[in-house]
Amino acid sequence: MTEAMRNLFRQPDVPASADVPASSYKRERSANGAALRWTPGPDERRLPSCEDEPVPQNTRQFVAVVDCFDSLQRHWLGRRDVFVGADQFVYWDPTYDKRKNPANSPAAPDVYVAFGVANRHRNSYVVWEEGKPPDFVLEVVSP
Repeated sequence: MTEAMRNLFRQPDVPASADVPASSYKRERSANGAALRWTPGPDERRLPSCEDEPVPQNTRQFVAVVDCFDSLQRHWLGRRDVFVGADQFVYWDPTYDKRKNPANSPAAPDVYVAFGVANRHRNSYVVWEEGKPPDFVLEVVSP
């Protein structure tokens, strides 16, 4: 696991107590401006952040994804307006409903970069809440 990935797990972003709703948490910033806690938008809370059945990767794909993610994280380190994401849903259609229209389902790119958005924890990337789609998307293909 890379240092950047370890850091994601070091900062708790959900309440320790299930009695406190996540919506009550405000966006808090550290001394360097990084988001420590966040309040997800209404659609980020509503939309699922994982599927029922994960798609497995082989070791070559996994290493390529982790290396790319880590390299991009390091390259944009310290930039609060650049978000590097990996293996998360990118919701592009606000009318998405898995039961009514599965054809407009979200994408889950291996790695993506969005410029001009906050560098904060996300369950998923919701285009209409962020105001723009990712600027760069990488999908590592299998043999």
